[in-house]
Amino acid sequence: MKILLISNFARGLYNFKKELIQELLHPNSYLNNNYLSKNEVFICVPHSEIDAKFEELGCFVINVDMERRGTNPFKDFVLLKNYHNIIKKVKPDVAMTFTIKPNIYAGIAAQLTQTEYISNVTGLGSSIRSDSKLKGFISRLYKIGVKGAKYINFENQSDLDFFNDYIYINNKSKLMAGSGVNFDRFKFQEYPSGKKNIKFLTIGRIMRDKGSFELLEAAKVIKENYPNVEFNLVGSYEEGYFKDIIKDYAGKGIINYLGVRNDVPDLIKDCHCVIHPSYHEGLSNVLLEAAASGRPVIASDVPGCRETYINNVTGLSISPKNIESIVEAIEDFIEKDYESKKLMGIKARKYIEDRFDRKDVVAKHIEQINNITFND
Repeated sequence: MKILLISNFARGLYNFKKELIQELLHPNSYLNNNYLSKNEVFICVPHSEIDAKFEELGCFVINVDMERRGTNPFKDFVLLKNYHNIIKKVKPDVAMTFTIKPNIYAGIAAQLTQTEYISNVTGLGSSIRSDSKLKGFISRLYKIGVKGAKYINFENQSDLDFFNDYIYINNKSKLMAGSGVNFDRFKFQEYPSGKKNIKFLTIGRIMRDKGSFELLEAAKVIKENYPNVEFNLVGSYEEGYFKDIIKDYAGKGIINYLGVRNDVPDLIKDCHCVIHPSYHEGLSNVLLEAAASGRPVIASDVPGCRETYINNVTGLSISPKNIESIVEAIEDFIEKDYESKKLMGIKARKYIEDRFDRKDVVAKHIEQINNITFND
């Protein structure tokens, strides 16, 4: 059987769907089930250094050029045509699409080639969540893209409700626990000593929709009153504004910019708290991984974040796009005694253990694939 996975972000697909890919390639390598045969797995993503990692797993990689957040209609038509040609050439038994443009354009291409497919909504994005002129246009495109999908998977109830309100999808919708957490990789870690300086960690793309501007300004305020506190930032950044401000703030000692890293479990282990001030998410993998490691979080009270923590129990809630709210939450955390912080981390781990196991998520994906192929 041939399975085609299509995404606009290779690193995200590898980091959060690796176990699914391994199970498709080698049944029973991750799950203890006997209802899946060995498959050929094709990965369609923009070219990156991650291509080699997919090939090491045993996948066939097909690169496609695209602008992840561009709105040029000509380029999007070319993307649709490329997806059509790729699907026609591979002839997959099932295609799985992830992220907005693949869900729309690969979904349309799958319909044109009469290919069975599953759409995975990993977040709505700022344009569709806003009241901009693009909202109606993208909603109509999305409706066309997912029309022929056998399943449409969502990572939070808010996104599912939005689709039901604006994009009629009948009974195809399924709620997933995001990508879940690999508890073998993200093990519970003892809380760092209280004698050290408090270390905050932020992981993810440094961009406005992730609350990066507000976080950097909040860090500047905190460092004036708590000079020994550390703010460590991990992830790629947008060119232009953030490149300049990161260089400036790092030079002044306000933040430590650590770049793109592959040792996320070790970074989380070394921190006291993970901060995630995002405007919107599908379901935040960063927050799940922090909680799995036994770390409290400071996170936005928005869909995709709020599901991962309990305010004042396993983390502290902040208002999105609000510098003052972030400052207050950080100060609140700093002033807590060591045992209270440690207990928050312990409760965080317990909270997600029964709710966000990646094995359950992989099993649901496998079940959907089998339902499609066996019924055919």
